[in-house]
Amino acid sequence: MTKARSNATAPNAKGTLVVGNGTDASTTLAAASTAGYLLTVDSAETTGLKWAAPAGSSQNWSLVNTGGTSLSGSTTTISGISGANGLFVILDTVNAQSQVELYLRFNSDTGNNYAFAGGAYVSYATYAASNVTRLGANIATSSITAGGLSTNTGSNLQCGFMLWGCDTAGVKVGTLTSGATAAGGDTQYLITEHIAYFGTSAISSITVYLSGGTFDSGTVYIYKTA
Repeated sequence: MTKARSNATAPNAKGTLVVGNGTDASTTLAAASTAGYLLTVDSAETTGLKWAAPAGSSQNWSLVNTGGTSLSGSTTTISGISGANGLFVILDTVNAQSQVELYLRFNSDTGNNYAFAGGAYVSYATYAASNVTRLGANIATSSITAGGLSTNTGSNLQCGFMLWGCDTAGVKVGTLTSGATAAGGDTQYLITEHIAYFGTSAISSITVYLSGGTFDSGTVYIYKTA
């Protein structure tokens, strides 16, 4: 003889589900009250199911170097980075001594473990076609070119870049944008590029350095997300 099974009253509310409760009977589970929630297995629930927010649905960023790190000399290294899947770095620096380039390195790595591809625009007082410079695809270089500062007093550079995969030994990839302004309105730089680092370990430090001269002032902020 087949054992009779009882069923809950047919659901009459929008989105209500009929589910088993483990006692040869069925019951109902009301629709989620929050949009975007997913149906999730949970053995602690009577029905074995519940509505819950999707796991990993948001990224929380935290500042690694509280208050930022002042740039000084020709080279500044920020250490103490750990557990960062993603890094977001902002630089704001001033140099009034000479026309110089700004470069980035990770883990103080001076090997040919970097790559970047993109374009640069250098604006002078009078426009010329030669102002536009193609950075091209630079692979197996010893650093990443992040921008340029002019010879004008008070030349100011802003740079920001995002990098992902920083907590693993694999390739880290991201994007970078920088721009510079100078008193007098000439020799202004703009760089947009894709960047990559092929180091063999997770990133624990970032180095910012100049091709010559020293930083007159400036600050770098490093944010991370797990």
